[in-house]
This record gives sequence, C-alpha cells and structure tokens, in this order.
Amino acid sequence: MMILYRIYQHIVIAVFAVSSICAFTPDGFAQTNTPQQKAEQSQQGAPADLPDIIIKGSATLNLLDRTLAKQTPRNTPRISARELDSLNTLEKQSPLLLATLEYPRTLISRVQNRGYARAEFGMFTTPELEFGYGDTYAGYTLFGSGHFSTSAGHLDNAGFTRAGADITARYIAPERYILFGGSQTTTSLSLAHNDYKLFASPEALGRNHTRFSGAVDVTGESAGIPFTAGV
Repeated sequence: MMILYRIYQHIVIAVFAVSSICAFTPDGFAQTNTPQQKAEQSQQGAPADLPDIIIKGSATLNLLDRTLAKQTPRNTPRISARELDSLNTLEKQSPLLLATLEYPRTLISRVQNRGYARAEFGMFTTPELEFGYGDTYAGYTLFGSGHFSTSAGHLDNAGFTRAGADITARYIAPERYILFGGSQTTTSLSLAHNDYKLFASPEALGRNHTRFSGAVDVTGESAGIPFTAGV
C-alpha cells in the first residue's frame, strides 16, 4: 500500500509539471505553450484544465496475524478462592449470626368478666343501681340483668321509683333430634315496675305500673329448609 501511495504522488507531481508546459486541445492533443502564450493566459485569468487520473492496482491483505484470525471460543477460567479473596483489600470478617427467638413459654389468658355492676348517686337524693351476670350451665347460656333507681324529686311529689329485671336463656339442641337438631331456642323473661305521682296535679295522684312479659323463639334448619317459630 505504501508503494502505491508513493507512485500516486510521483504521477501527480508529473501531471502538474506537464500541465504547466503543455495544454490540451479540444481534439485531445497536447500542445506546448510558448512563454508569450503563457503570459496571455495569465493576463486573461483562464483557469488551467487538468485531466482526471484513475489509479488502479491490487494488494494482498495478510490475515495470518493471531489477533485478526478467527479463534475458537473457550470458557472463562474460574477464579480460585485465594484470588477471589484478594479482591477485597479489607480484612475478611465472618458474618455475625443473630440469636434465634424462642417461642413464648407462657400463654397470656384473658379473663372474661361474667358480670358487672354500676352504682350512682345524684342530686335530690337519687341513687341508681345496675347489674348483670352471665354463665353457661348444662348446655344453656344464661344471662340476667337488673336495675333500680329512686329519687325524692326536684319538686314536691316529684319522686319516683323504677325497678326491673331481665333473664335470657339460649339452648342449642343436639343433632340427635331429627326435627330440632342444631336449632337454637331463646327464652326471655322481663319484669318492670314504675311508681310515681302526678306532681303537676293539685291532688298529686299516685300511679304505679308493673309489667311482666315472656317470649320463646326457635330458629333452625331441617332437611335443608330453614324455619323460625316463636311465642
């Protein structure tokens, strides 16, 4: 390639040398310019017309170099433990293992309050009491509550007394019963008493009222058919 490049340089230099001496006619023949003609051309400012030059040649590329030749692929060599350890310049430290958490040995049990009581005392000598209790006995869930309140009243004959109690029992029948197996029976009893006076009336007539009620409700399912009954 260097030889071709030098040949090209010599040819270009020769062409410029010839063109400075000779001029080509329209017929393609070369003629020599006299010094007088050169002066006339320089005075007229006519540009020099140079012919196109095409250089042809051949060269052989040597691919015997190992860096350019095709190489068979191979696996990347494995790094030894020593070489891998040398990648970290700091001192190797073994990881710290956290202590495992143990399962709790004691179980925290919640104490469910089965009963409650509340007492209050207000103006005009007005005490109030409310209580309740629930438990399970022989398959029955029982719950009872009661209340009591009385007052001297803010005016004459405005006193009153109220008292009441409620009892509720729930029972789920065993599956051995064909018709009512798995049904829930709820029985409730209620008692209420109210004693007061008509203090706005001059006679201040007294009134007292006592009410007692009870109900039985059955809810279940028999042969895939739900049913509800009550009294």
